[in-house]
Amino acid sequence: MSHYFVTGIGTDVGKTFAACALLHGARQKNRKVVALKPVACGIDHAMGGDVAELLAASGHVDVEQSPWWFEAPLSPHMAATAEHKQIDLAELVAWTKARLPADGFSVVEGAGGIMVPLNERHTVRDWMVALELPVILVAGSYLGALNHTLSALELLRMAKLKVAAVVISESMHGVSLADTEKTIKNFAGDIPLIIAQARVSSWRQATHIHALVEKL
Repeated sequence: MSHYFVTGIGTDVGKTFAACALLHGARQKNRKVVALKPVACGIDHAMGGDVAELLAASGHVDVEQSPWWFEAPLSPHMAATAEHKQIDLAELVAWTKARLPADGFSVVEGAGGIMVPLNERHTVRDWMVALELPVILVAGSYLGALNHTLSALELLRMAKLKVAAVVISESMHGVSLADTEKTIKNFAGDIPLIIAQARVSSWRQATHIHALVEKL
């Protein structure tokens, strides 16, 4: 079995794009796939946005609605508060673990970045630590992404989380993708897989991320 937690160096760096490309790559290899998005903000409850993309990539036509999908485009703890709810870490961890299959290829997509608060005490990183899944970190190539990526990797190391791969998703109006990849590899040499994906119109065309599935 292969289960991974997909997180990012921040919001809107391409987590869902990378997760969908990984699922698509696994399906191309005839592997059974499962996509989980337990915490989602800024969507309606008709399974739109990121959830719809993950459903399409995994080939599912429906999904059990998570208790932690919120309409407000805010951090999870703020979005939950706006709906008079709260995210309990123990419940979130149990819900996630119960839906990971015994075999196949699965991705759990986080919300926002590594240190985004889930509630008044816990962050996404606490969720990752409790799940003990290898992490796929999604980065960008925008100005400032190097600092954000290396800071994120340090936070993951401090929590003793295994980073299986870094996916650098080319940012719009960013700096050189090749130079970004070279620099991250230079400073994060202990990460086994660091790949760069140029901008494409769909995760169905993200061939570098598809190929990553075989190496994980």
